[in-house]
Amino acid sequence: LSFWGVSVAKATLPALARASSIAVDGRVLAISVSVSLLCGLLFASVPAWWASHGTIAVLTRTGTSGSIGGSGRLRALKTLLVTEMAFVAILLVASALLVTSFIRITTADLGFDRHNVVATSFSKSVRDLPEAQRGAAATAIYADLIERARHVPGVRNAAIIQNPLPLSGGSVRYSVSIPGRGDTGSDMLEKRDVSAGYFDTMGLTLVAGRVFDDRDGFGAPRVALINEAAALHFFGTANAVGRTFTLRGPTTVVGVLRGVRLNGPEGDIRPELYLPLAQLDEHATTAYGSLVVRTDSPDAEMIGRIKDVVAPFMPDGRPVEPSVMDATFARLTADRRFNAGAMAIFGAIAIFIGAIGIYGTMAFS
Repeated sequence: LSFWGVSVAKATLPALARASSIAVDGRVLAISVSVSLLCGLLFASVPAWWASHGTIAVLTRTGTSGSIGGSGRLRALKTLLVTEMAFVAILLVASALLVTSFIRITTADLGFDRHNVVATSFSKSVRDLPEAQRGAAATAIYADLIERARHVPGVRNAAIIQNPLPLSGGSVRYSVSIPGRGDTGSDMLEKRDVSAGYFDTMGLTLVAGRVFDDRDGFGAPRVALINEAAALHFFGTANAVGRTFTLRGPTTVVGVLRGVRLNGPEGDIRPELYLPLAQLDEHATTAYGSLVVRTDSPDAEMIGRIKDVVAPFMPDGRPVEPSVMDATFARLTADRRFNAGAMAIFGAIAIFIGAIGIYGTMAFS
């Protein structure tokens, strides 16, 4: 059963480091067999010892009806029964806690909707253009890519984000200067440059104000969105709409969002800052980022269509490598899923064995 179980586990395990090296360990197997034999000998010897002392008539006279021995022996059996039930209860509690913890993590509110989202990076140079035209050219590339993606059958929405995607583990942090407070120094915000449709595509929740739109284009007054954690930390209020700070120039907060757990369900919600992609530095030499697409279903056919859309925006024919956010989340929680699954299986086996023991003890008594 051990060798067979390892083969099944390796074929069904999530993506874990060194999963291919999992095998039955000879030393552990030897210890397990030895402990099993010792337990069998120990617990079989007790009733054998009882049966070897005294005649059946004596046992019958000193015991109660239907029992094998007197009150002292019944107390021993009851003690054994209580001990067995205690072990089973411990196994049930431990298994339930681990599995429940895993369920809480996998169903935790991340602050965005990770389902049916496909993302892929791209990069297209504008270096050959005059410097004064690069910003507008990059903006046009972003708009063209988004428009092409939205026309793909099965795509509900599309947007672009620069800097790391949620769940990627990456981080780009900036400090800002706030009137009356000066440079915040070590007070850093997680910064993301996004297109106007990013918040709808990712399912972020707007708490106050508005999201980016056509008013926030190149050359327009600089605007930003922040999350509730940033609003409370920097402005002391959950509604910071209309407040200003300095980053690349005076910037006005036009909206406040719910926080996102950027590093996964066990990560903290940090202060976040979102800037319009259309207001990036005009001296940019490359239009780059990640195209984020919400689809009806991220199947192989859909991923192939997305590859075809992004291919013209890749440098030197570099391959397009889309990633499904649900798969990223699965890899992020792989260790938890393995631990919960293993504990549930081993717990169920142990509880089954314990139930056999309890039945045997009760029948014997």
